[in-house]
Amino acid sequence: MTVKENFTKSKKQPPKLRHHKASGQAYAVISGRTVYFGPFESTEATQKYHQTIAEWLAAGKNAHAPCHEITIDEVIARFWLHAEKYYVRNDGTPTSEVNNFSIRWSAG
Repeated sequence: MTVKENFTKSKKQPPKLRHHKASGQAYAVISGRTVYFGPFESTEATQKYHQTIAEWLAAGKNAHAPCHEITIDEVIARFWLHAEKYYVRNDGTPTSEVNNFSIRWSAG
């Protein structure tokens, strides 16, 4: 029995792929957790969504969504990119707020 036939018989649908408008990301709520897949309507996001749904179905529809690890350095880098875009004047020049963030990396 195919996945489609299984859903047709049970009249249940898999979690829907949705568009998070604020971030432009594709996401779905799977087992109560929001999972982001990448830019909405991108091939990458669609492939990740289908792979995640297949794994979720194979695990009996109750598995936790895959956890994507992220390092502190990645969080800082992403925040810094956000800050450079967010803290700008109407004319596009940066405000002094960006200078209030001090990032110190130690060689570990």
